[in-house]
Amino acid sequence: MPSYYDVGLYRCIVKTHGFDVSEKKRTPCLWFRFTPMTSDGEGDYDRETRLWLTDKTIDRTILRLRDMGWSGAAFQELEPGGHTFRGVEVELFCAHNPEGYEDWQFPAPTGQVSQPKLGVARKLDALYGRALQRGAAAKPKRPAETVPPENNDDVPF
Repeated sequence: MPSYYDVGLYRCIVKTHGFDVSEKKRTPCLWFRFTPMTSDGEGDYDRETRLWLTDKTIDRTILRLRDMGWSGAAFQELEPGGHTFRGVEVELFCAHNPEGYEDWQFPAPTGQVSQPKLGVARKLDALYGRALQRGAAAKPKRPAETVPPENNDDVPF
């Protein structure tokens, strides 16, 4: 099925949520079914996205859940009969994968701030420093100025 929603950031309304695990790696996730809002109102089709629960993603996932209004202390509180995200408005980004299917993702949580990574500039200088030096030494060339003919007798029209 081709993509229905264009690439971009959408306001979405959560319909339901639940836990699951991936088939291959058995990675746990919290999935959300939601409806993207369009400029003329509610969207036509529900979509799903997942928050993966791994050692590398747990802090970001907890921040996202806090942003969505959950203040619990145990994931069991998110099972049926517990806390619900139904009706919560979230922002989700719709991208299209190479096959043309939609890929919905949460943007970075508001409590998460990118930290500068030290050493990256040094590595870039090692890789591309010579190109920078060559580029800095070379002066941009100006296009040659064209001088109009002084005598209009040479113009064929």
